[in-house]
Amino acid sequence: MINRWIRFIDELTRQPGADRQQYLDRRFPGLQERLGFPVVGEDRAVFVFRGSARRVAVTGDMTGWRRRLPLSRIPGTDLFTLEMAFEPAARLDYKFVVDGEWRMDPLNPRVISEGGGENSELRMPRYRSAPEADLDASAPLGPRESFRVRSRQLAGSRRVTVCLPAAYTPRRRWPVVCFHDGAEYLALGLADRILGYMEQVGELAAVGVFIHHGDRTRDYTVNAAYADFLAEELLPELAGRYSLTREPARRVMAGDSLGALAAGYAAYRHPGVFGGCVCQSGAFNLAYPPARRSRFLKQEREPFGLKVAEALLPTRFYLVWGSYERAICGLDFVAANERFAADLRRNPTVRGVMERVLPQGHSWGLWRDTLRDGLRWSFGGRSAGRNADRGPAAE
Repeated sequence: MINRWIRFIDELTRQPGADRQQYLDRRFPGLQERLGFPVVGEDRAVFVFRGSARRVAVTGDMTGWRRRLPLSRIPGTDLFTLEMAFEPAARLDYKFVVDGEWRMDPLNPRVISEGGGENSELRMPRYRSAPEADLDASAPLGPRESFRVRSRQLAGSRRVTVCLPAAYTPRRRWPVVCFHDGAEYLALGLADRILGYMEQVGELAAVGVFIHHGDRTRDYTVNAAYADFLAEELLPELAGRYSLTREPARRVMAGDSLGALAAGYAAYRHPGVFGGCVCQSGAFNLAYPPARRSRFLKQEREPFGLKVAEALLPTRFYLVWGSYERAICGLDFVAANERFAADLRRNPTVRGVMERVLPQGHSWGLWRDTLRDGLRWSFGGRSAGRNADRGPAAE
C-alpha cells in the first residue's frame, strides 16, 4: 500500500504545477477506494488530508495529545501528508488540527468513542481487534438493574448498575466483578458485552457490578473512605440482593487510569477481600510521593506504593498499559506501571502478577481490547502477557 502511494506522489509531483490539482482530483477517488486512509505499510503510516487550509497538523496518542506534528503540502494542490513509523501492531487515536481547529479525519471511516468525544483511529496491519468487543456481537445479555447504595463512609450514596449472567439463578453462588468508572465501562468499554461473550464461550459467568463515581478525582485518588465503602458497605449490600460468592478468589475489581489506582489501593487497604485486580493504565504515579506537581495532588493521600512490596496482599494483579503513555496529564504512566509491577513482584504474598504492554495509548480502545484477557487471567485462566504466578488458579 505504501509503495503504491509513494508512486502516486512521485507521479503527482512530476506534473506541471498548474496541472497538479486536476491530476489529483482525477486520480484520488480511486486511490481512496483501493488504499484507504491513513495509508499503512508494515511499519509506516501516511496521514493524508485534503482541503483548503493554510496549516494542517496531526496529534494523538503518538504525541501524548500535547505536540502537533505538521503535515506537508504538495505544492499546487490541496493535499497534505505526513509519513511516520509505528509498530506493526499499533492502534492509536488521533485528530487533525486544521488552521487551529480540531477535526476528525474525513478520509478515515474508523471512529472510536472516548470519554471526551470521538477520535479517528489508526490501525496498523498486524493489529487485531478483540472479537468480544464487536458492536455486532450477538452474545446473550442477562437482566440488569440500577440502584443507589447509601454510604456513611462517603457521606452520600453511589449509583450502581448490576448486570447478571444470562444463566443467573439464586440457587448457586456467582463470581463478581466490580468496575470502577462503571458508566464508562458500560458505554465505552462495552464490558457488559464482553461479560456476555465470555459466558457464551464458557470462559466466565460472573455478576458485573458497575459503580458510578461521584467526584471522580476525590473517589479514586487513594481515598480511604472509598476503599472502605467498597469492602464494608457495597459488598454487604450486594450480598443481600444477589447470590454471590463468599470466596475472595472469585471477587475481582477492574479499573482504568484513576479507577485502576483505586482498585490497587482497595486491595492494599483491605487484603483478602478481593482476589483479583485488573488494572488498565493505572495512575500509579499517585501511589508514590510526587516527583512533580499535578492537578491530581490537591488532597492528602497515602503513598502506599512504597509499602506494597512488604504489605499482606493476597491478590492477583493484571497490569496492562500502552507504550505511548509517556505523557498523560504530565505524568509518565509507563514508568509508574513498571515501578508498581516491580514492587508487586517483590512481595511474596501477592498471588500473581501479569504484565502486558501494547503499542497503544491511554484509550478505551486499549482497555476494551484487554479486558477479557485480564478477567480470564484474574479468575485463573491463561493470558497473552508475561506472568509471575505464585499461587494456585482460582476455581
